[in-house]
Amino acid sequence: MHEPKRIPALLFGLVLDIIHDMPLDVRVSVADLEEDEIRVLELTLGKYLQFRLQQLNEDRLEQLKEDCQAMAGKEFSNEIDEAQTVLRYIWRVLRNTHALRVVK
Repeated sequence: MHEPKRIPALLFGLVLDIIHDMPLDVRVSVADLEEDEIRVLELTLGKYLQFRLQQLNEDRLEQLKEDCQAMAGKEFSNEIDEAQTVLRYIWRVLRNTHALRVVK
């Protein structure tokens, strides 16, 4: 049986930090998106994420790029690709933790 890849600590920490900074209504809205709608996040959250990536020192940024490459299983051409990978993990975490459920 194929075991799922474990998210590296730096990538997971960045994802959790960004989720923590998001208002609750935004978290729920992101969790409600379908996978093919994630690209909508690039317009708003993608800009913020690029800002956060620029704040990392070179060693941490290089480690994040390596983490993203390992998780995605492909080479990245620029920061946008790392940002897309982080956005996908933000969506996955929120999908598991903030999806609206019917309560009877």
